[in-house]
Amino acid sequence: MHSSSTHLNIGPWFPMHSSSTHLNIGPWFPTHTSSTHLKIGPWFPTHSSSTHLNIGPWFSMHTSSTHLNIGPWFPTHSSSTHLNIGPWFSMHTSSTHLNIGLWFPTHSSSTHLNIGP
Repeated sequence: MHSSSTHLNIGPWFPMHSSSTHLNIGPWFPTHTSSTHLKIGPWFPTHSSSTHLNIGPWFSMHTSSTHLNIGPWFPTHSSSTHLNIGPWFSMHTSSTHLNIGLWFPTHSSSTHLNIGP
């Protein structure tokens, strides 16, 4: 489902992966601390590092055009690559999805990962 160098670890819904690059989205986004991992705290704390995904100040749970800038941090993506988690992403609904789309080479444009409750 994922390439060998890029994985999405979606808590209990997906089995654990071992790779130098992960996006760890636990049961409710537990904090993940590693120099090669994205730190996603309880409420997506901002952090910027060349070895992390940049989820800077544009990331908001309250906007309808939210994006995660993957850029060069993931080896299989270009600097303009984004994960669109747009208006359907909400911490308050049970139908939360991440739209992987064509950004991940092994997924189709209609592929979604369900990270809801």
